[in-house]
Amino acid sequence: MLKKIIMVLICSSFSVAAANIADTHTEMSGCDACHVNSEPSSDMVHELQQCQSCHGAMKDIAGDNHKIHDGVIGCNDCHIAHKDVKPDALCSQCH
Repeated sequence: MLKKIIMVLICSSFSVAAANIADTHTEMSGCDACHVNSEPSSDMVHELQQCQSCHGAMKDIAGDNHKIHDGVIGCNDCHIAHKDVKPDALCSQCH
């Protein structure tokens, strides 16, 4: 067990952080982890369901920002997957 932990630490120390959310998820599972046939859905409902299947519902995620936005907006309204944008920078678009 200790060998596995050491290997994970060594390997992760050499990894480079992904530029955006899409890069991170693509590295993990490919485009189909979020999309159907690697293409975005027209209404993004499938993608939202994929977010929730791994990360849980907004109301259950830590932090007040997730709870107050539950049912009002979707994950990708703040976490823009294919752009390198910090969620906090998007608050002024609505507020």
